[in-house]
Amino acid sequence: MPRAYFLATACDEARRNHEVLKGGISGANSNLSGEVGTIAYFFRSNFIDKAAQLFRNDHVYLLSNAHVFSDLSRDQIEGHDMIVQPSPGESGQRRNVAALYKKANLNFDGDIENPNTIDAAIAKINLGVEHTLEIPHIGKIAGFLKKEQVELQSVCSKFGRTTGYTQGIIFSIYLSIWVKYSIRGEEAIFSDQFLIVPTDSSSFVKGGDSGALLVSDKNRAIGLIFAGDGERTLFESSGVDPVHLQNLVSVVTPKIENYGVANSISEVMSCFKIKLDK
Repeated sequence: MPRAYFLATACDEARRNHEVLKGGISGANSNLSGEVGTIAYFFRSNFIDKAAQLFRNDHVYLLSNAHVFSDLSRDQIEGHDMIVQPSPGESGQRRNVAALYKKANLNFDGDIENPNTIDAAIAKINLGVEHTLEIPHIGKIAGFLKKEQVELQSVCSKFGRTTGYTQGIIFSIYLSIWVKYSIRGEEAIFSDQFLIVPTDSSSFVKGGDSGALLVSDKNRAIGLIFAGDGERTLFESSGVDPVHLQNLVSVVTPKIENYGVANSISEVMSCFKIKLDK
């Protein structure tokens, strides 16, 4: 299949400055001049403090992609890795809202036996920065689905910085795909990803939607958008059983346009030891 591209190139509501943060709005690392991305949602720690013998949940974290919240030209997190809202590439005023805390280390060596599974990062929200548990046109997130609970052809949606609210259908839950990262001039292979196709002829995602939260029709978190085809490049899949495709396609070798690609949110949460903020 042709290469997918990460989505960090609008919706007026998402790209403006917000005094109270919400999911689905523009935000990115302050060092990424000219770039834009999306803040997914809010999470808290979900790990045991062995000294205190209790679960720590005192800090609130923002979630997005590693290529949105960090500078992939550097391996280490540094003190100036601040998250600004809106993103550096937006016009108008912006402010520091969080500090990068942890990111997934992406593998660019092309080893298909050791693929990436998540492109994600969390940032600790600054003191005094308010947030509300809401995503525009979606509302509050009501839990999450583990990867094995997500059903093929189920309806899903997202709200992102560029295309706002869009609906799609889960076309695959075990997609392997190469993604081109322009900031490094390299490609990375990912496996076990969700592939989402739009419910109409419009794009499910476009540049700037990276980091948007993928949710089910019952407002449960499913995945983290990180790549897609917003330029109508064709995804071609051979050897697909047309019986399983039903009304999505009508030929054995379907051509899927305007697709989105997402990590499993349960894998992201497990990696960073976080839980949804309540």
